[in-house]
Amino acid sequence: MTAGPLPALYLISPTLGPDIEGFLEQARQSLEAGIRLWRLRPGPLAPARLDRLVTDCLALSREYGARLLVGTDAWGGAHAEALGLHLDRHALRRLDHRPAGCQILAASCHDEDELAIAARLGADFIVCSPVRATPSHAGAEPLGWAGLERLATVAPMPVYALGGMAPGDLTEVRRHGGYGIAAIRALWGEAGP
Repeated sequence: MTAGPLPALYLISPTLGPDIEGFLEQARQSLEAGIRLWRLRPGPLAPARLDRLVTDCLALSREYGARLLVGTDAWGGAHAEALGLHLDRHALRRLDHRPAGCQILAASCHDEDELAIAARLGADFIVCSPVRATPSHAGAEPLGWAGLERLATVAPMPVYALGGMAPGDLTEVRRHGGYGIAAIRALWGEAGP
């Protein structure tokens, strides 16, 4: 289980482009703006570059008292015990137990079946998406507020709403049973909270 309460805002980074220094500066801006829970999405990187990026992001997180989660592409190695793990729907369906040493386990859930798997694995929180239409989930049918509420009502863990969310949506998310919001564009860098 997580140590301490979860913050209401969960930043999901954009996928890393070629400018690693610019990416780290944007991450710093988000953390300076108050983000205390975030997920690194590095994209495909050579192992040495990935390890360096995780090291740098972990150092930033420690500097600001934030918790850092990564996907299965960056999980493991020397950093595993300092990181949280965020499972996408495919990784979620492949696991039959909570990974050892995982301090925080999050999962992306789009329906009741995925929610049931996340609960069985002991996920500390889930991200339900997409609540609204968004470019990061192009072509996906939005859950809408009713869909979020349907999942949040039966979830045994906190639920973050993702998909077109911004800090101003927090009251509406909570009205429908959610705990917080997860976002990329609305929380990244200069656009942070």
